[in-house]
Amino acid sequence: MSNYIFGKKQPPHKRWAVAWYNPFVLYRSVKEMLSTSDQIRNLDRREMYSPDLKLIQVAEEKRDGDFWWDFVSDTGDGGNATFTVSREIQKDFIERAVCSDVELKEPLPETFPSGELLVLGGDLAYPGASVEEYQYRLTEMWVAASSNPDAQHDRDTLKPSLVIPQNHDWFDNISTFTRYFVDTRPEKADINVMSAKTELDITPLGTRKLQKQSYFAARLPNNWIILGFDFALVGDIDRQQFAAFFTLFKDEKITKNDNLILLYPEPYWTRYLGDDAREGYPKRYQRLEALIVKSGCRIRMRLAGDLHHYARETASADAQFQYDDMLITSGGGGAFLHPTHTRNVNKTKVMSLDREDQAMTEDLRARVRIGVAQTKEKAVRQYEEKVFYPRKNQSRFLLLENIFSFFRSTAHIGKQLRDCKTIAEHAAVFWGAVVQGNVMFSVLLGGLFMAAVLTQSIWPGFIIVAMFFGICKESSIVTALMGGLASFLLVMAIEHGSFGSIVPDSSGWWVIYAGWSALFLVCFLIAGFFTGILFSLFSVFGFLPNNAFSPLGYEGYKSFIRFRIDAEGNLHGYVWGTDDVPRYWIKNPDAEQPLWIEKDKRKADWEIKDLFVLSK
Repeated sequence: MSNYIFGKKQPPHKRWAVAWYNPFVLYRSVKEMLSTSDQIRNLDRREMYSPDLKLIQVAEEKRDGDFWWDFVSDTGDGGNATFTVSREIQKDFIERAVCSDVELKEPLPETFPSGELLVLGGDLAYPGASVEEYQYRLTEMWVAASSNPDAQHDRDTLKPSLVIPQNHDWFDNISTFTRYFVDTRPEKADINVMSAKTELDITPLGTRKLQKQSYFAARLPNNWIILGFDFALVGDIDRQQFAAFFTLFKDEKITKNDNLILLYPEPYWTRYLGDDAREGYPKRYQRLEALIVKSGCRIRMRLAGDLHHYARETASADAQFQYDDMLITSGGGGAFLHPTHTRNVNKTKVMSLDREDQAMTEDLRARVRIGVAQTKEKAVRQYEEKVFYPRKNQSRFLLLENIFSFFRSTAHIGKQLRDCKTIAEHAAVFWGAVVQGNVMFSVLLGGLFMAAVLTQSIWPGFIIVAMFFGICKESSIVTALMGGLASFLLVMAIEHGSFGSIVPDSSGWWVIYAGWSALFLVCFLIAGFFTGILFSLFSVFGFLPNNAFSPLGYEGYKSFIRFRIDAEGNLHGYVWGTDDVPRYWIKNPDAEQPLWIEKDKRKADWEIKDLFVLSK
């Protein structure tokens, strides 16, 4: 953990976004991920939960009016974005405002009330999970943004929440997640019934805990059900989780009359069809979906965060599936932006129901696969691209800033300096920007380039090649080879160049030091610009789906979804988004809450970026 300052004196703009290419952040992330992966292999925390999964009744089964609920994911990164989203989603009402690009297909209400249920899609704190990271990046921002922080003491208005973890929540083996969002108390009372005598377990966000596991099943009004899955760090549900969900269908707790929303920790449909399942052994979530389809239940929506943008794709009703269904990615809750023009996001998604003929037993043969088709495989459904936020051309244009990204801080230095009163405070801000920023990646590479010059060898180049190969491999092996080759050629050019002449062989000590400093400065500049140019080229052309925006820590294009289930059982979705977020905040002079208000030219321009309806 960095040297964080907590509490009311630390406004959002001082809570810097994560510098993902800072060597210390990279080291911590890799260390925690490997540690947790090792623990999962030997003792999967998901198997420590009760195997009895209850279908939580969030509200009455039948409602004559509207039931509103909110979904937000990927929240805890930089303070500016997280606070902006937290403040908007907690307002009692949002006034109607519609983006000019949105086609209105139904009359809209004048106001959109706050949801009666909060659903969180995971990755609640970055870069790794801990009590301190959750507190600094999520909890304090959420509480400070609330217009009514005392609501958690009002039993009649305390809203419930349902939450699943993503990969970053698992970096401490979901220890913090479980403590904050899972009700681990022995069953003493019906948690679905609120009364003056009901004992409550409350999350740090001031919401009521409902779930007993890191995954959940919940019934919403008018025959809508949401199932939330936990993939841990293995990309699949575990055996006990599979059995728990299967039992709900076998015991007819969920029936053919129900419409299902499947909440996943990641949009698996952006990967190739089959999701790298081993031959003869489909993934458990694929087999669970097959059992759901066989039962006659309707999967109307697959919803996920993890990718930090909004995307919606729709398949229309046909002879085999007499209903529409959607693939929705919505990870705009506060983390840095992910591009929408990359190949994995843009390629056409299809559904296949082909059986796994190589499976040894019958229970392993049925599967539902959704993803990008690699060959001309038989597909029963095809999903049509509907809305991306930000739009593809906006996404591509923003990435040109990557050229300078390894010389800039994820904090906005100008905003930080407004609070400085002494030379020492100014110096501390600049030093913090260097030590905690991505510029340290350029320092590291510059040092390796300098070592290549001084030793007249290419051994430092192998380290650099391995680093760029790992960064670029997320897109494809070809991209990884291109990145590795480019870095290797650059090392060769530096090693065989005349940069070594900058350092004199013998002279006064100050001349030698000046020469070494000049050599390092040259190598530092080459390293920073080379990395920035490489990232710009690869990302602009649709590669680097995860790493494209991470050097920038781009805070704009944030979003969340406000859902409405009407009296007829139709599901309406309203995607609220803002292209920009404020960068400077002061204490609210007019009220105790929200704690801070923006004092900046940049404003949050919240408006509906997409809307859709799934008919019952």
